[in-house]
Amino acid sequence: MPAYNSEIEARTSKDPNKPFVAVSRNGELLPATRHVIALVAKNNLILASGHIAVEEAPLVFREARKMGVQHMIATHAMDLSGKMTIAQMQEAAKLGAIIEFDFRNILDDNAVRVDAIKKLAAEHCLISEFWTKVTPPKI
Repeated sequence: MPAYNSEIEARTSKDPNKPFVAVSRNGELLPATRHVIALVAKNNLILASGHIAVEEAPLVFREARKMGVQHMIATHAMDLSGKMTIAQMQEAAKLGAIIEFDFRNILDDNAVRVDAIKKLAAEHCLISEFWTKVTPPKI
């Protein structure tokens, strides 16, 4: 799914004319989104949620599971375009998605990401080294 050209990224951008790729409209996935999901399923690829709105991620994961997608990632689940709730992450994990957390901020915000990993169980999580611009924190 789209990342920096997602609708939520454009809507929160300082550039009022930033182009974007829409994934859904009025709570329904667009035909083009369904087509992309079908291609992912057909070719046994990994479907990542990108930077879509947290409300769109469950729509994408449910449709992907229906179409037979075997590998999914909830990209930066608690960062960027919104923070998924524990319930949203649990649903994504039940649908087969791996929940991604960024190492760079794993201890930020009173370690809410660590708490989320504990609630989800480590086998449903992936810790990436996204955007590490400074020395990683000592754990």
